[in-house]
Amino acid sequence: MPDRRYHQARILRPSFVMRRLLRKSTFNVGLVEDHDLTSQERAKLAETSLSAQTKFADRQLLFLFGVMPRSGTNFLYEMLLHITNIERPGIPFDELPILAWPQAFDGPSRLIRHFHPPSAQAFDRMSWLAFAAAGLRNRLLDMAPDGSMTIVKEPHFYGIDLFPLVFPQDRALLVVRDGRYIVDSFRRSFTKNPWSRSFEDLCVEYSNAVRAVERFRNGPYADRMMVLKFEDVNASRKEHAEKILSWLGRKQGEGDLDGLDDMPIYGSSVRSVGRDGGLDWTPVKDESYNPAERSLDWTDTQKRTFERICGEANRRLGYA
Repeated sequence: MPDRRYHQARILRPSFVMRRLLRKSTFNVGLVEDHDLTSQERAKLAETSLSAQTKFADRQLLFLFGVMPRSGTNFLYEMLLHITNIERPGIPFDELPILAWPQAFDGPSRLIRHFHPPSAQAFDRMSWLAFAAAGLRNRLLDMAPDGSMTIVKEPHFYGIDLFPLVFPQDRALLVVRDGRYIVDSFRRSFTKNPWSRSFEDLCVEYSNAVRAVERFRNGPYADRMMVLKFEDVNASRKEHAEKILSWLGRKQGEGDLDGLDDMPIYGSSVRSVGRDGGLDWTPVKDESYNPAERSLDWTDTQKRTFERICGEANRRLGYA
């Protein structure tokens, strides 16, 4: 059902409902697999995207990805915003998962085909994704101050093989984290009812996301993305801020790195819980709290499940 929204299509399937009720994995691994595009289609997508995008000599766009939600994207995002001329998007969105489901941009072709089928054939596969992304990029940078860099945050690694093709002028940071803490933080933050994603579901997503990270790092566009470990950045914030700025070719302003070690906590699954039990994004100060070393109160079954599904993937990222 390529012309229906992913979640709408799946929630109507009896097998999906049954697996959710049984707390089994319902994660669609296709979200983190490479898209089935020929080399010619990939080249045409990159060409279309580049030609539709304005060339800004004094303004840049930087993407900030997470291996999956709860990787530390909010922390790194807020950290970078301490630096002079690094800006939030002028349009106040929080995340931009437009690469996750490119079929969502098939609508214009279907509309044209409805009224005049031959004209629809003039547009290549994913053309309208390229047009939409270029228009948004042009608008964001047109709104940005001179000499600035605008950060776009997206905590999912969905559709990452399309990133260098749809945004051929831009680079990205990827923050990875020990999968045990990602799974545990996601579980604490967002799994509040029987329809929520299962522990196994989260492990399956993490394992497949790590494979997507490895494919990208071994692919032709690896130099377009700087990979950072959340634990390392959190332990030495000024050092990593300097490394990031050097990689981006940007100079730090006077006092840019002051206060990085005194940042509040944003959206911690342990320290940012509201009265209703949900996640509270109000900044919290707690110098004694280290999110990389807190205890995990997992059952033996959960420990075995994590090891079975993604223990090896976690070790490949450097986590023992």
